Amino acid sequence: MKHQTVKIFQKKKKNILEVWMKNQIENESLREDLMSNDDLRTQSEDLLNALVNALSEKNLDEPESNEFASVIEILSVISIARARKGYSQRETAAYVQSLKDAMLEILRDIKDADERFDIALKVVKLFDYFSVTAFETFIKGREEVILRQTDEISEISTPVIQVWEGILALPII
Repeated sequence: MKHQTVKIFQKKKKNILEVWMKNQIENESLREDLMSNDDLRTQSEDLLNALVNALSEKNLDEPESNEFASVIEILSVISIARARKGYSQRETAAYVQSLKDAMLEILRDIKDADERFDIALKVVKLFDYFSVTAFETFIKGREEVILRQTDEISEISTPVIQVWEGILALPII
């Protein structure tokens, strides 16, 4: 069974997606008010496809490999979008961690305990890296929201009236 890890994930991609979706839907923190289950499934499927396509036996324990660039890009887009929609850091982390759990669940099919343990460690290391990446980009997205809201509040709280062309009136506080 050695060197078959990637093939297992590719072969069981649909099973991974179903377990992942089940994990997310059963999670009490699921925010159906922010995203429909269909959108969640599409988002999850895109991330899983990119991950499975990027995986190879060589890069399974190299999360910083360039082969994961598409995964990182999709994960970053998802994290920023979640920050903008109002998800919390915990909810975004749970999204990534639930994929890790689904992938680890698939490893139960590997009979050799030592091999299963070695592969599980690699998967955990890979998802630790993805979680940090998701968290960093989530924070960037949240900072963008805060800056935008600060600008909007400033515009609302400081009325500017154009008196003539090139002449503005501002209240002095």
